[in-house]
Amino acid sequence: QNRYYHLVDLGELALLDLPDPCMEALAFLEASFPEGSGLPEHANLRELLERVVLLLPPTRQSQHRRRRSTIRLGVGMGTGRIDPDVLSIVKFAIEQRRELVFDYLSTFDTERPRRHRVAPYGITFRPEGHGYLDATVLEVMPKGGEVVHAAIDYRLDRIVPGTAEVLPTVLPPIRVRPPTYALR
Repeated sequence: QNRYYHLVDLGELALLDLPDPCMEALAFLEASFPEGSGLPEHANLRELLERVVLLLPPTRQSQHRRRRSTIRLGVGMGTGRIDPDVLSIVKFAIEQRRELVFDYLSTFDTERPRRHRVAPYGITFRPEGHGYLDATVLEVMPKGGEVVHAAIDYRLDRIVPGTAEVLPTVLPPIRVRPPTYALR
């Protein structure tokens, strides 16, 4: 006599089930990075959040959609919009550790942008909502008051769209520092 089992109901299948503290953290992220946020990287966070929610069991999904976080991260929305192509090129230059050149319209350049050649090291989004490129100045044309090898934070929304280009020159292993002078 062979005995067989028959599966009548699969029940709630899910690839991920999170405990309540993690669900609270998910609600916090959802509140901190709402749909339609201005920063390009928020779109990636939104996609990640949606994918995580889809992995939850249906009951946890509906709990999450009803839950409102009482805490959220305050990230302002800067006035300037970062061009997605500029951001992509800047990120590529940083990842590949290669020089970057672009036209930049600083607050001092009232008439037209100037060409900057830099060594890019990172991107930072500050609480006021602006994104910045952390870079070392290598050259600016036409020349201005910038000190060669000075560390500068370039606002990403001030890089002129369509002008950013990754150069073949690889960055040195250690970041170059500006010259220092002893005072007497």
